[in-house]
Amino acid sequence: FLHGNTLPRAPYQRQDTILTAFLVLNTGIAAARAVARRLSSIAEVLASIPEREDPFPHLAFLSIDDLLLRRREIQQSLKRLEEERQAIDSELVETFSDAELRFGIQFGSSLLLSQRQRTSWVYDDPTQSAVKAIQQEAQRTGSAWKLTSTFLSITALN
Repeated sequence: FLHGNTLPRAPYQRQDTILTAFLVLNTGIAAARAVARRLSSIAEVLASIPEREDPFPHLAFLSIDDLLLRRREIQQSLKRLEEERQAIDSELVETFSDAELRFGIQFGSSLLLSQRQRTSWVYDDPTQSAVKAIQQEAQRTGSAWKLTSTFLSITALN
C-alpha cells in the first residue's frame, strides 16, 4: 500500500520467522516447534482466503506526502459535497410540503425521499449542572466508562 514502506505480501510469514526465532531463544526448540505448527495452520487458513481486488490501486504508488495531500483533497471535496447536499435539501424542503416529506415522495422506480426527525434536548443551567455532577460521580466511582473514538483530521496551518 505505501510506496517505499511496503509490507511483505504475506506479513504473517515474516512475523512467523521472527516469532519462531524468539521462541527458540527464550523457550527452547520444543515450544518453538509447537508454535510453528500452529502458525503454519494459521498461514494455511490465511492462504485459503481469496484475495479481493484492491479498490484503490492508485494509492500504492503514492508517497506519504502524496497520501496526505490526497486525503486533504478528499476532505475538501467532501466538505463541498456536503454544502451542495445541504443546498439541494433546502430547495427540496421549499418545493414539497411537510406532509409530502413526512409520508415520502417516490421518484424513479425504487427511490423514496422522506423527511426524518431526530430530537435533541437543551437543558437549563441547574439541570445541566446536576447532570454534570452525576456524570462526574459515575466516572469517579467507576460506574461509567470511556468510549473513545479516534479519527484523523487535516487542518491548514496558515
